[in-house]
Amino acid sequence: MCLSQFGDPRGPLGWLAGKLMARGNIDINQLALEALDLQPGDHVLEIGFGPGVTLAEIAKQAGDGFVAGIEPSETMLREAAGRLKEHIEAGSVELKSGSVSSIPYEDGRFDRVLTVNTIYFWEQPESDLREVRRVLKPGGRFALVFRAIKDENGALRMQGVPDPPSLEELTRWMESAGFTDVIAHDRDIRFLMSTMKGIALVARAE
Repeated sequence: MCLSQFGDPRGPLGWLAGKLMARGNIDINQLALEALDLQPGDHVLEIGFGPGVTLAEIAKQAGDGFVAGIEPSETMLREAAGRLKEHIEAGSVELKSGSVSSIPYEDGRFDRVLTVNTIYFWEQPESDLREVRRVLKPGGRFALVFRAIKDENGALRMQGVPDPPSLEELTRWMESAGFTDVIAHDRDIRFLMSTMKGIALVARAE
């Protein structure tokens, strides 16, 4: 399956990619939820929610808070809308078409922002991180979650992109974008038949 189907799933193959993500990302989604450290009443945004599995769990944990998601794929918007139908009808969840480069919410809207396995597809990650910072309240929490591999020196780097950045480089990007207290959490995760390293870079908005 073409890698682009995981970044912007479309048509029957996109529907299949969504099913694979729902089944294969259980471990990394759990890491992401723990890193997010949700509190009842939080206003939360997930960027690139795919089939909506993690977003549904966020909606449960946020209680009387507000949960939003943006996603470029119309196929995944439909899939997630079905999964979250009751929450959407109750007004506690809102799904919008959108991307990290232009988040359709006002400044300081959210207490928490999460994204899982999307940064591989960001065209301008340094400026996109500034856009994430824009929609977070001061002191808000951001969890950037992705798969990683070890380079020839044993250092962890993002998986799935040409010339993958190291955790140190990603940390510098986050700090330049207005985040502080960046901490990396890592865990061995399963994706279908493979075992790899999951990373959650967690930071606070200045």
